[in-house]
Amino acid sequence: LLQGGDWSQHFLGWHFYRNTPWEFPLGNFTGLHYPSPTNIGYTDSIPLFAIPAKSISSFIDVPFQFIGIWIYLNFALQGILGYRILKGQTTSLSFALLGGVLLQTSSVLLHRLGHPALTAHWIILWAILIYLSKNYTKTTLWSSLLLLSIAAWIHPYIAVMGLTILIAYYLRAKKLSHKILYSGLAFITILIHWYSIGYLTSYATTQIFGLGHYSSSWTTFVQSPYSKSLSQIPFNSLQSEGAAFLGLGTLIGICSLLLTTKRSQMHHFFTKTIPTHWPLILFISMMSLYAFTHYTIFDRLAEQGIPGYSYLSSVFITFRANGRFIWPGYYLIIIVFLINLKKRFKAPQATILLLILLAINIYDAPNTLLNRRTSHSPQPLKIEAELQDIIQDNNYTHIMFYPTAPNMTTYFNQDDYIPFAFTAANNNLSINIGYLARGDDELFHIFNQAFTQDLYQGILQPEYLYIIPRTHRDQVETYLENTETTRQLRQLTPDFWYIP
Repeated sequence: LLQGGDWSQHFLGWHFYRNTPWEFPLGNFTGLHYPSPTNIGYTDSIPLFAIPAKSISSFIDVPFQFIGIWIYLNFALQGILGYRILKGQTTSLSFALLGGVLLQTSSVLLHRLGHPALTAHWIILWAILIYLSKNYTKTTLWSSLLLLSIAAWIHPYIAVMGLTILIAYYLRAKKLSHKILYSGLAFITILIHWYSIGYLTSYATTQIFGLGHYSSSWTTFVQSPYSKSLSQIPFNSLQSEGAAFLGLGTLIGICSLLLTTKRSQMHHFFTKTIPTHWPLILFISMMSLYAFTHYTIFDRLAEQGIPGYSYLSSVFITFRANGRFIWPGYYLIIIVFLINLKKRFKAPQATILLLILLAINIYDAPNTLLNRRTSHSPQPLKIEAELQDIIQDNNYTHIMFYPTAPNMTTYFNQDDYIPFAFTAANNNLSINIGYLARGDDELFHIFNQAFTQDLYQGILQPEYLYIIPRTHRDQVETYLENTETTRQLRQLTPDFWYIP
C-alpha cells in the first residue's frame, strides 16, 4: 500500500483520518495537504469501512488497513449477485454458478483493482437484480433504499449508477404516485448520506482537469491491450477509465447468438422487450453516451457560450472520469447474453458452451487476471525510519514542503510524498502535500503565499520540519544566508534536504 498510485492515496487518507477529531460531516478531516480541509471520500478511502473503523482505531496502536478484505468481499459479492440474477432468470444452478464466475472475471472489474473503492460493481448487479424482480413489496423497496445507502458510503460513481438503474425500476411501478414517491425517496436517501459523509462541500465541484479526457472508446467492447487476438486495435491510455473489453469468448458467443436469431425473435425484441424496458434501456444508453463523449465535444460546447452550460459543466466535472459510466451497459450486455444463451439451449449444453467461452476469455487475455504489482521496494520505509529519528526528539506538529502547490506534481514526482505522509500520520502531524480528489485550492493558495513569504524572510516556525527538494536547495540556502536564522539545511536523501 506504500508503493505508490491510488492504493497509497486510499491508505494514507484513512491513516490520517483515523487520528483526527470527530467532525460533522463525519468524513471531514484536515492534516493531509494542510491547510486544505478534505474528506475521507475525497481520498477514496471507502467511507463505508473508514468511518466505522475510526471508532475502534484508538484501541489499535499500529497502522492497519481494510483494503484487502474489501477487495475480497467485492469479488465474492460479484459472484453471489451474478449467480442470483441468473438463477432467477434461468433456474439452472450450474449455469448460474458459471455465469457468476464469468462476472467475477469481468475485465471492467479486474481493471479496477488499482482503485479498490471502485471494485464494488456488485452494487450495479444488485440494482439489476432488483429491477428484474418486478416486485414492489415493502421488502424489495426497502432493500433498494438500503442499496443506495450502502452505495452512497462507497463511492459517488457507484452510487449514481445504482441510482439510475433503480429509477428505471421505480418508473415501472403501476401508479404514478408510486413512481414519484419511490424516485423522490431514492434521491433524498443519496443526498442525506452524501451530506452526512461530507461530499456536498463548496469545493466538491471545481474546474479540475479531465472532463471528457477520460472517456470510453467506441471500440471499448472489442479492444484490450491484454488480448492475444485483438490487441492490435488501437488503445488510448486516457481511455483506460472506460475500458470494457467483453472478452474474446463472450464476443464469439454474442455474435453467434445474433447470427442465429430468427426474425420472429427480433420482432419480439423491438415490439415487446424495448417497450417494456424502455426506462432502463434509455438511462443506460444515456450513461453510455456520456461515457463515449470525448473532451473535444465539451470544449466546443464551452466555446459556443451555450446558456446554462457552465452550470452543467460544474455538475459533469464532478464525474469527470466519464468513461466509467460504460459499466452498467457492459453488465447489461453480458447479462442479456447469458439469459438468452440459456434460453437457446438446455441446461447441460448451455453450461458446457459457457464453460468453453469462459476458457476462451481466460486463454485470450490471461494478463487481465495476472497484471498485478509483484515487486516491492523498501525505499518508502527506509525514508520513514530516517524521518522518525529526526522527529522523535523534537516537538514538530507539521512536515512542510517547499515549494508546493495544490497539484503536487508541479514540483515533485507524484509518489514522493508517500513516506513523508506515512511518517506524518504515524506521528499525528500535518503535512502540506498529498493526493486528494478534491481540496480547497483557494484556501491553500492564501496559506501558501504567506508560508513562502515567511521562508523568504527567514521566519521559520519551530513546530515545522521543512522538507526541500534538491532542485530548490540552493535557493533556500540563499534565503537562510540572507537572514538571521540559525537553522541550517541538512541532507536527508540524495533528492531531499531538510531544515530541523
